[in-house]
Amino acid sequence: MEMQRSVINLMSKIRSRAFLHLEKELAHLEIMDLSPAHGDVLFVVSKFEPIDMRELARLTGRDKSTLTQLVHQLKKNGYLTREVPAADRRKAEIRLTKKAKSVAPILLKIGFALEKKMLTGMSATASKSFIQTMQKIYQNLES
Repeated sequence: MEMQRSVINLMSKIRSRAFLHLEKELAHLEIMDLSPAHGDVLFVVSKFEPIDMRELARLTGRDKSTLTQLVHQLKKNGYLTREVPAADRRKAEIRLTKKAKSVAPILLKIGFALEKKMLTGMSATASKSFIQTMQKIYQNLES
């Protein structure tokens, strides 16, 4: 049990430090209307737009209520549009705005820099193994 507590604690600390790092980078670039939680949503939408809420929830791993709040904030701040197509009024399509597309390269650069920092001192083999382990942990918690 002690090992499980330390793993959970360490994962929590890593997430907190990563978010703090991202918040500082965003503030440094004077991007005050985005948080680290928004970055994941924007990244997924950029890869799969148009996308509906159900698929966005699946790909981000976020519950629908949290995701609804994030999408609402991003829409309010001018980063996303939410449109209901005439062909299927049950599914709203979420897309990036020009504003989101203009900051996307900056957000990717920040994200890649953080990932590089996190993996500093690890060989390519160790990095690959670490990522595979993290993916397995995520899969174990899906069920």
